[in-house]
Amino acid sequence: MSDFYINDSEYCSANEYFYSLPEKISDFKNDRIALNQCSLDDEVRNKEISKALSQVEAGEQFAFYNLDFSQREQELLTNIEIEEFNDVTINTNANKLKELKHEVSSELIKMQGVDILELDRLSNLIIRLVNAVIGELEAEEYELRIRSREGYQSEEVCMYWHLDKSEDEILGNSDNGKEKRFIMVLRGEGTAYQEISDEQRMAFMKVAEEAPYYYGHGLDGCKANDKINQIFKNQEAVATLERYGSVHIAGSNGAMHAAPKDSKSRLILLLTPKIN
Repeated sequence: MSDFYINDSEYCSANEYFYSLPEKISDFKNDRIALNQCSLDDEVRNKEISKALSQVEAGEQFAFYNLDFSQREQELLTNIEIEEFNDVTINTNANKLKELKHEVSSELIKMQGVDILELDRLSNLIIRLVNAVIGELEAEEYELRIRSREGYQSEEVCMYWHLDKSEDEILGNSDNGKEKRFIMVLRGEGTAYQEISDEQRMAFMKVAEEAPYYYGHGLDGCKANDKINQIFKNQEAVATLERYGSVHIAGSNGAMHAAPKDSKSRLILLLTPKIN
């Protein structure tokens, strides 16, 4: 569980935290890390994700982990201009790394604000983040969503609290409670979470509307004094920091969370490993 899978012959693992200088891991021609290279940053991410997974598997409703972006990665993400809403879904498996690189690059090139010269570096970063999660769970099949949104100020005065549906629930089956969902904040504000009691969950499910992919507020949006927000009105929420990630269990018994009400612009990854 603690090893970061690279390929059939190369592994990365870490017993302590390490921080590498960007020039030590960069290709001198193009300043990028090859897909089959292991950097100390990857080791730190791997350890952070492993710790967060352990917390969730021990019963926590959600947990956070540091993505520990290098200086060059931070510069790359800062320079991206998010100009429109995008929500791309890629279904693939861990044995198709080359195909995934092509699919990710093909989708990124359609996004306004991503410079053609940055496509390769951004694609490589996304794939390495995916690998870090897949390696921890030893999963083969997974769904990757790349979501961007331009800056916005919500007209709503409340948080849009909801529970994700698991794939089993979407298909009309009972929820097995094992589907983990990872959200990685590459740019912008993070997802908000709050712990809820069994009583609050029961109260929420009685008033929540059921949509194809979630339980929560309906199409009319949320209102400051609606029933859902009344349930949580005295409760403090915590949000994922920029360049951090979160993991939670999807489903009606999963974690309560919400997108930020206002944002300067966001770029996030949503990754759902398929565990048999």
